Amino acid sequence: MKASPVASAARPPDASDEVRVGMRAWISVGILLLLTVLSSIDRTIIALMVDPIKADLQISDTQFSLLQGFAFVSFYALASLPMAWLADRTSRHWVIYFGVTVWSLCTALCGMAQTFWQLFLTRLGVGAGEATLSPSAYALVGELFPPRRMALAVGVLAAGAAVGAAAAYGVGGAVVQFAESLGGFGGMRPWQMVFVMVGLPGVLLAPLVFIIPGRKRRIPAAAKAVQGLSDSNYLQWLRSNSRYLTFAFLGMGFHTILPYGTAMWTPSYFSREFGMEPIEIGGTLALATGVAGIVGFIGGGWLVDWLHASSVRNAHLKYCLVNCIVSATVGVIAFSMVQSIPLLLVLIAIAHLLFPLTGPMVAHLQMTTPNQYRSRTIALLTIAFNLIGMTLGPTSVALLSDKLYGGPENIGLGIATMYAIFAPISAAMFWFALKPAREAVARRDRELAQEAAM
Repeated sequence: MKASPVASAARPPDASDEVRVGMRAWISVGILLLLTVLSSIDRTIIALMVDPIKADLQISDTQFSLLQGFAFVSFYALASLPMAWLADRTSRHWVIYFGVTVWSLCTALCGMAQTFWQLFLTRLGVGAGEATLSPSAYALVGELFPPRRMALAVGVLAAGAAVGAAAAYGVGGAVVQFAESLGGFGGMRPWQMVFVMVGLPGVLLAPLVFIIPGRKRRIPAAAKAVQGLSDSNYLQWLRSNSRYLTFAFLGMGFHTILPYGTAMWTPSYFSREFGMEPIEIGGTLALATGVAGIVGFIGGGWLVDWLHASSVRNAHLKYCLVNCIVSATVGVIAFSMVQSIPLLLVLIAIAHLLFPLTGPMVAHLQMTTPNQYRSRTIALLTIAFNLIGMTLGPTSVALLSDKLYGGPENIGLGIATMYAIFAPISAAMFWFALKPAREAVARRDRELAQEAAM
């Protein structure tokens, strides 16, 4: 039977679509990748300035961890779902433009802070602005790529986090050194100059989002009736997939504790344990984490796509599960047993190779979620893993080193213990997600088959 116009309008893009939009789609990914890099730099650059900020503002490691984690993620979590709701109904392009502008200006305003609470408030603004990007960007990718290329495309986009972290370490280290060599400027301390210098470029680059093509997301009423896609049914859809979403989101959340905790405290570990300067730390970590992270994001996406195409059941979540088990071993060994800098860097690179799970998880969500719900559902995922990861990652390391191991000089043991606690919990959550994930995929396949038969 020939597919009706309704079915054609609602179906996902197939291989012929990929040929037709291939170049524009990859250019779009490139633009979104650039914005993701900016977001990662603005989010991470603070990790290179722990000691000067602590000294100027007279705060502890635990207070600083709140600036790194809670101050950012609290408004990130609060803004994510409303922004995704808006993106599903209006223009994802305008939502992204607004967000990039806001977080860039707030990053620059961090350079105006004179007290802990002023810096805390500006970090809230950075989090609120960055909340707009991931849900809308991943949903745009879902409109431009077919399922068999989804994990790779999402992996390339998610690699922006690794590129941004590397840039924050590498370029950021050079910027920190440059600002310190000037001794500040116009009454600003060196660390304040850094925030201004990395924040303002985003205001100029934000309009690039309007180059990205967008699909019409209106679906005729007949298709909505078949799929149950009316907005009032979103909660019903969430309930029908609640076990799958709960365990998968918790798995991502507990796993994300590892990269956030590692990223925020590794520069301080090198400084305190080995006496390295910011420029040395930045250049060293940029190479080790940047290359490994990029390979992890893109290679992991390619591997999951290959496993999925080879009919491996639950390839996406099985990859995540195995990843967590290996990460636990690598992290504990690296930060509790190794005193050789070259060997430590190799283990840190392996950890960053393993960290990227965003591509497989977001690709799996694209397979189970109708387009009209994707921004919101991806927003729920990003809320879960950022709220858990950014709150518990930096703070758990600080509390473990301060309270369990006796002080800031034992930050390495705090990082190692974080791996020992949270990586196994994450693996368990992904294990519990396997069965409901199979059911969610089967349910979505039945919906698409019913739609195509109209």
